[in-house]
Amino acid sequence: GTDAYRDRVVISKYLSQDYIVVETEDSVYVSYHITGDSTVEVGAESGNAVDDDAAEVEIPETVGDYTVTGVGANAFEWNYGLTTVYLPATIETIGYGAFFNCGNLYNVYMRSRQAPTLLDIDGNPTTDNNAFAGLPSNMPGDATTYGARSLGDGVTNDEQGGATLHVPYGCTGEYDKYPWNWWFTSIKDDATKHGDVNGDFTVDVADIATVITVMATGKGSPVADVNGDGTVDVADIATVITIMSENARRQREMEE
Repeated sequence: GTDAYRDRVVISKYLSQDYIVVETEDSVYVSYHITGDSTVEVGAESGNAVDDDAAEVEIPETVGDYTVTGVGANAFEWNYGLTTVYLPATIETIGYGAFFNCGNLYNVYMRSRQAPTLLDIDGNPTTDNNAFAGLPSNMPGDATTYGARSLGDGVTNDEQGGATLHVPYGCTGEYDKYPWNWWFTSIKDDATKHGDVNGDFTVDVADIATVITVMATGKGSPVADVNGDGTVDVADIATVITIMSENARRQREMEE
């Protein structure tokens, strides 16, 4: 079937009642565990979500009729081939040791505006679940604890620099806390664009609608205050329109 998320094409292969394997258009096979009538989490029974030679993996929001709501325990652990992973806004939980000791995973794109709940080995909320422990990092003790990985030519990951967590625009405060700021050397709010209030990776009239909803209800996206003045009001709608106009201008220049 066709998955609409970022134009990814996947081929669903139902291996059993509990598991699905999909192939992306980049020929990367990703395993999912069915967790409910309409939900799945990334990872197979053994924990291995992808082959060790998969360098960049983008997890979609949906797989067939299922919404991807979590990353299972040990899903990517000890995967030295993985360098970049994109996790969708639908992710709500991350299991124990999900990315443990992925020694070359330098970039994690987290598109959820709220930090996912971290789970222990029994599936209970915790802050000490080793989900990203052992990533390349400048944090004290990393190389001592897990060993500096060789990147060739005598360069180790500690010398190259640490792993970066990319989060939605305006959401660094949501993630700049333990254990996220311990696992990652830097946290940047560049996983979405300025003005992308609803998190669909574009800035358009749908974002204006989201701002209006936040104005009416007082609840919703933490980035609805687009102009950063501390209030969500018509000025933020005007800012979104300005961003849309600027983007359109740049697109025209590129096409000329």
